[in-house]
Amino acid sequence: MNAFTRLATLCLAAVLAACGGGTSQVEAFVPTRILAFGDEHSSFTADGRKYSVNALKADGTLDCENNPLWIQVVASVYGYRFAQCQGDATEARAVTRAAPGATVADVQAQIDAQQAQGFEPKDLVLVMAGLNDVLQIHAARTPADTEEVLLARARERGVVMAQQVNRMVGLGAKVIVATMPDVGITPYARSLGAAEAGLLSRLSSAFNGRLRVNILNDGRFIGLVLADETLQSAVQVPSAFGLTNATDAACKAESPLPDCRADAASLVTGASAITWLWADGRRFGMAGHRQIGSIAASRAQNNPF
Repeated sequence: MNAFTRLATLCLAAVLAACGGGTSQVEAFVPTRILAFGDEHSSFTADGRKYSVNALKADGTLDCENNPLWIQVVASVYGYRFAQCQGDATEARAVTRAAPGATVADVQAQIDAQQAQGFEPKDLVLVMAGLNDVLQIHAARTPADTEEVLLARARERGVVMAQQVNRMVGLGAKVIVATMPDVGITPYARSLGAAEAGLLSRLSSAFNGRLRVNILNDGRFIGLVLADETLQSAVQVPSAFGLTNATDAACKAESPLPDCRADAASLVTGASAITWLWADGRRFGMAGHRQIGSIAASRAQNNPF
């Protein structure tokens, strides 16, 4: 375990103890496969690029196993790999249907597609969405829309997200659901000014609030990961998370995700894929993925599934 991982583990201890149920597994739950749904935070391109800062091998080629997505952090606990980043594994035991730009409605369609193929009793589902819903609601507002109207729209989508989580439980899966990031703390939101950043935070909170109160409150079936609070803590006290920058985007504008690489050609001067929180203006990078993935892995291993 490297120094960064040890530090992250210590920083997460209080967060891990604060939610997700107080009971532990009598017999360890080992999924037969992992299914992921959601937006770009849980997706790859066909050739293994991520909507984050992509790691490179010594020869300059893509290294999709390093700088892992949060879903990869969880899958690695069981020795599973995703098809887009299978490495030397003989088979891919993890599948993601997540897609860039996906909203809650798209997640519902992703689950529909999986249901057509079937869920299995020992499926572990990982799901995170809502970022693009909040951005969509914010961008589509009209002068006639009051803030309460916008908040109501965000709450509605949070309820639908919860319904989809509960639906998968009904189909037999065990689900780890992550709250959406607080859009108001992103570099994109800060570029809009304090008033708009505040509104984006309130929309994010409205979505997450309805998600949290409407999912089945039973740790035997669902593990909750407070991704929003984790990222908020990282922004407030970056040094506690091993971060040197929690306010700026690491990738240059001319190296948009998923084409951003951990090299001088893609990163702004002084940026680091490891110690900078944000990959671009809206998506968190490797440091955020590791933090959220570590919490999600703990839920999978300790909830009484």
